[in-house]
Amino acid sequence: MELPGTQVEPPRVGNVDAVILVGGKGTRLRPLTLSTPKPLLPTGGLPFLTHLLSRIAAAGIEHVIMGTSYQAAVFETEFGDGSMFGLQIEYVTEEHPLGTGGGIANVAPALRHDTVLVFNGDV
Repeated sequence: MELPGTQVEPPRVGNVDAVILVGGKGTRLRPLTLSTPKPLLPTGGLPFLTHLLSRIAAAGIEHVIMGTSYQAAVFETEFGDGSMFGLQIEYVTEEHPLGTGGGIANVAPALRHDTVLVFNGDV
């Protein structure tokens, strides 16, 4: 998927992983988040996470790990393997919310590289 301002053929970094933490319940945005996780709420006509994934791909990062918890299956349904962005997306689910540090530790076994960029899946 291409958004305005992104390159058609991004440079490939190849040795950087991106971790996106999307496990929160979004309680401050209820009732909007009762049926839709906060990172999937529309921002500028598209889910916020769509914008973030497009920017990650435009930066040349290929491997993304999403740390999920609340409504975890919805993310895989929405983004699949990431190929629509030119990415490889893996999903790691927390059975019980672990907070930011715990969420990062939970995805660590899926990391492929020593250099990692960690993003919150919302604003």
